[in-house]
Amino acid sequence: MTGTISGRAPDGRPNLATKGRQDQTVFTRVRLNEAGRRSLDDLRARVRGRNAVYLDYPLHYNIGDLLIMLGAMKMLRKEGVQVKVHSTYHSSSPAKLARILGKDDLIIFHGGGNFGDIYPAFHSDRLEIVERFARNEILFFPQTVDFQDHAVLERTRAILSKARRLTLLVRDRQSLAVAEQICDNVSLCADTAHYLGVPHHHAENDSVLLFRRRDPEAATGETGFDWSEIVSGADRRVWLGLKVLARAARITPGTTLDRFIFDQWMGRSETLFERACEKFRQYEFLDADRLHAVILATLLQMKMRNKDTMYGKIGRYREAWLEAE
Repeated sequence: MTGTISGRAPDGRPNLATKGRQDQTVFTRVRLNEAGRRSLDDLRARVRGRNAVYLDYPLHYNIGDLLIMLGAMKMLRKEGVQVKVHSTYHSSSPAKLARILGKDDLIIFHGGGNFGDIYPAFHSDRLEIVERFARNEILFFPQTVDFQDHAVLERTRAILSKARRLTLLVRDRQSLAVAEQICDNVSLCADTAHYLGVPHHHAENDSVLLFRRRDPEAATGETGFDWSEIVSGADRRVWLGLKVLARAARITPGTTLDRFIFDQWMGRSETLFERACEKFRQYEFLDADRLHAVILATLLQMKMRNKDTMYGKIGRYREAWLEAE
């Protein structure tokens, strides 16, 4: 939908930021800065040519998480990483990993915004893997880190300390400050969604895509477009079917079912990515409060502005990695 825009210039067009300005209340194009490009180049080099397992890929319809996954998979393929198994939370099996994981294999955890105690069951399962395979090299792709419960933070610190070859990549400096309390090897890295390639074209019709979250992270009561609008009934039926299969894969000894589930989900995710790009290209401007809407606008070179989430996620990310053109 086209949203109502405040702060227009006298001719009625949205105000545009000047070059280099970091004002998030006006419309401007932003790009990944040099530090972000270097961090992603360093990540490429770190994984290049490795054998690995990829854990916790998102089997759900948060499109932002799917962009993270699609970007990561594109990079891993390009760098010749041989992934022995892709596991989602629903299919994760320590027993299966023990059978296929070599001593020199890299364990990669999917990046995103859920490292900490926001999703306790998810975090607990992740720590179980770290504790059981502490002798392997373990790499957490870029995360946003947050803890509200000090006891969970201390338990996390105790378990991570057992893995001497563990690296936790984080997406912003606030996460870095928290992560350094629980892990000896922490680095800043931009989001893997930036590995995606997107043709740079969009409308030039003075229209604005008002993008607003519809979940507890929303900081305003405004309504607008959200990712759920591009997810069809057929998409949801596929998702439900794959979730059932993923639970079966947890107790299936081989990896054939895991590969089938992942291949089907990748195809569905690529379709949703194309829909998201098609939606954005109908507009000249974006006004968003989701981080990956901002990142997608950056890839498309759209003029955009943002409001932030309840946790300041977008402002923290822009400060670390994005600069005005």
